[in-house]
Amino acid sequence: MKTFRILCLAPVIFFALVHLNAQTSVLVTGTITDAVTGKPLHGAAISLKGTDFGASSRHDGRFELSGMKEGSYTIVVSFIGYNTVEKRILTAEGQSLVLDFALKTAVIKFNNITVEAEKAYSSASSRAVRQLDMILKPTRSAQDLLQLAPGLIIAQHAG
Repeated sequence: MKTFRILCLAPVIFFALVHLNAQTSVLVTGTITDAVTGKPLHGAAISLKGTDFGASSRHDGRFELSGMKEGSYTIVVSFIGYNTVEKRILTAEGQSLVLDFALKTAVIKFNNITVEAEKAYSSASSRAVRQLDMILKPTRSAQDLLQLAPGLIIAQHAG
């Protein structure tokens, strides 16, 4: 009989705790859009500064942060190619906030990029006669030296 009472009371206690938690937590919802076009931004990061709370905006730009306790927070919204926005909020117990953010595009600046390459190893793609060619191939005349130049073809006795 005692076990039966415990089994009957367990669901009541569980739902009472869930209902109590729902009243004390804060819910923040909203939409992230482009400030110029008004189109929703999919995948924008929404977080509470200094906490582990965070979310990403869905395909329609909507987001939801739930389970927060009452207090003062800074919401940070960021998305690649857009300026990061921070907004300070003060929440009360059981409160639901709706916050919409319109992000402005930002210019991403990079430092100068230098591209360098080593000299080609193939004599066909080289512009100069390499020292190794001078050692390996005999050079008895000016004609032999000219034949080492990449892309130059010399025919003997052609005048």
